[in-house]
Amino acid sequence: MKLFAARRAILGTVAVAAILGTGSLFAMGAGAHVGGCRTDPIVKLSNGNEVHLSATIYDSETNVSKVTYTLYIPTGVSVTGKTFTGGGFNGKESIGVYANNPAHTYTSSYVVGETYSNINVTDSSSLVYSKTNKTLTTASGSGLTNQTLSLTVTG
Repeated sequence: MKLFAARRAILGTVAVAAILGTGSLFAMGAGAHVGGCRTDPIVKLSNGNEVHLSATIYDSETNVSKVTYTLYIPTGVSVTGKTFTGGGFNGKESIGVYANNPAHTYTSSYVVGETYSNINVTDSSSLVYSKTNKTLTTASGSGLTNQTLSLTVTG
């Protein structure tokens, strides 16, 4: 009788451990999407400024089909370089730049093309003076995938 009770106790312990272990695996899998994925290109400008763009998509990057940025910079300023910071977005990011804004005004718009609509996206734009690496101003917002999100920074 004692042997039977001991076996039952061991089987019960194994069953509980298996259930708890499976639960923690599910929690880890769910947590992988909570943080989302991020794209954050940098646009260097002829006036010594850089515009740092960022979009955090609260889903797996495999569901993201494209991230389209449009940047409006002051008239007379030109682009001297674009840096895509890598990650899993190679070939999915694009930046169009138009020099038709008033002086000291930088407007960015973002569209995250995604398999699923209504996925949360947070976006930000920072204007950085490249010679001192000093952030002059930052703006941030939020919205959903497959919608246009816009921000303006001045400086």
